[in-house]
Amino acid sequence: MAEYAEVAQRTDQAEAEMAQDDQALATMEADLMAAEARIEAAEARYERARRVIERELAEMSTTVEAKVAAGQPASSDGVAVLDEDARADKVPTQRESHATKNTSARSEKEVSRDKWVAARAAEGRVRERAVKAREGLRRRARDRKLQAAELPAGETPAPEAAEEAGPEAPQSAAPKPRTAQAVETPAVKEGAQGIAARLACLKDRPNAAEKRAALVKVVTCGRENYYTFEPADVLQDLKGRGLLENGAVEELSALLAEPAAAPKPAEVPAEGWAAGAKKASEFERLDDKPFREAEGAYLRFVEGKSLASAEAELEAAEVQLGEVLRQAEARYGELPKDAPEPAKPVVAREPEVDLDEAERLEAQHDPDAHRESRGLKNTSALSSKVVSKERWESARCKEERDREHEKIAREARRAEARDLKQGAADVPDGDA
Repeated sequence: MAEYAEVAQRTDQAEAEMAQDDQALATMEADLMAAEARIEAAEARYERARRVIERELAEMSTTVEAKVAAGQPASSDGVAVLDEDARADKVPTQRESHATKNTSARSEKEVSRDKWVAARAAEGRVRERAVKAREGLRRRARDRKLQAAELPAGETPAPEAAEEAGPEAPQSAAPKPRTAQAVETPAVKEGAQGIAARLACLKDRPNAAEKRAALVKVVTCGRENYYTFEPADVLQDLKGRGLLENGAVEELSALLAEPAAAPKPAEVPAEGWAAGAKKASEFERLDDKPFREAEGAYLRFVEGKSLASAEAELEAAEVQLGEVLRQAEARYGELPKDAPEPAKPVVAREPEVDLDEAERLEAQHDPDAHRESRGLKNTSALSSKVVSKERWESARCKEERDREHEKIAREARRAEARDLKQGAADVPDGDA
């Protein structure tokens, strides 16, 4: 049970790590989308600034040429002196187009469509990368989980310990079988006395159904089906300690053997109801009080004893089985001289399948083989684009149905061929 608990804990830890990796991956996807948006904005600003600079240079060259032609002074290198501050104040602030290059010959819908297609393609690439990364994380987590589940606890080295030890670390021998050791402490003795005192108070219950329900609650500390031992084991342990008498143990064991029934409330006369209710509110049974930690420790001690006894029985059965197998090998290990020779293997032949007949049967049983689409009715009020879309969807649906039908027929042919091959291979020993 401890090994199973360790495997379950490692599985939960692996699932928690995978959830954290998924969350980190989602954060990375959001950061990537934000980075792409910032890159697009930077590219747009660059294009806008480039156009502004080109326009300024063109105007500057035109102005210089006009001034030189008019005889105005120029700089030493032949360029007229310009007022850069005034030129900077005249930079246009209108919004520039974010369309792609060479879009003057295309309509706005085409440009918008191209932008939409590019955005969807970028989203698809990001989504595919996210899916591949998530699948890789899940695959690695699944491999670690399977490795931890298949190997015993003693043969599963921690990753840090394996890295520190290196390849020169000696291989440990086969793991020793785990033996549950139940240690009796003063808390266990105190818990046993508390359980025995609670069981002694069960005789005050009004009917057998309430007694049985209270008995199950006491011997399990209110956790029915939680411990691996049987409730009768607690009674036998208390009997061995001398805290319960033989008659009490037999009576409680008989109560446990009876099927569980719904408890019926005791009948209280109408004239004494108020007094009975007041008396019941002031009275508190010992078996109804909250359980203490010592009582839980005692139940864990009983569970450890039951596990130790079960493991001892299992080891004894394994030893006995090994002895029986050795005796059987010693007695029947050698074959008699007149034993028949082993049968020769039968060479399977490939089945002969008539593909033409299979295609004919497929076309005969296909409901859509001879059915042509006549379009949708009452399409006079619809636009040509809507009608074209409906026809396209109908054609795609038909293609999908045909593809699925071909897949089913192909699987049926393969199954038939596999059955024929298996039938040819399964030959009785007498016919070999």
